Amino acid sequence: MRTVKEIIRLFNSGLSNRKIALSCNISPTTVAFYINRFKSSGVNYDAFIPLTDEEIKTLFLPEAPKPLRPLPDMEYIHSELKRKGVTLYLL
Repeated sequence: MRTVKEIIRLFNSGLSNRKIALSCNISPTTVAFYINRFKSSGVNYDAFIPLTDEEIKTLFLPEAPKPLRPLPDMEYIHSELKRKGVTLYLL
C-alpha cells in the first residue's frame, strides 16, 4: 500500500500518469486505476495520508468475486482415481 500512497502523493503534486508510472516502476494503466479510485472515493488528500494499510485496501481494492459454481468433491475424485482406467480427464 506504500506504492498507492506514493501514487496519490505524486498525483497531488501534479505529475502525469506516465511520469508517476516511471517513478513507481508500474504500468500507467495501474496508475490510472488507483487515481480513478481515489477520485471516485471522495476522500481528499489530507484525509488520505493518515489512513492505515487496511483502510486503503478497503478503499481501493474491490471485493474478490465469489466462485460461480461450487468446488468439486475432492474425496470422491481421489477415490475414483484409484480405480483402474479412470483419469482426471474422464472425471
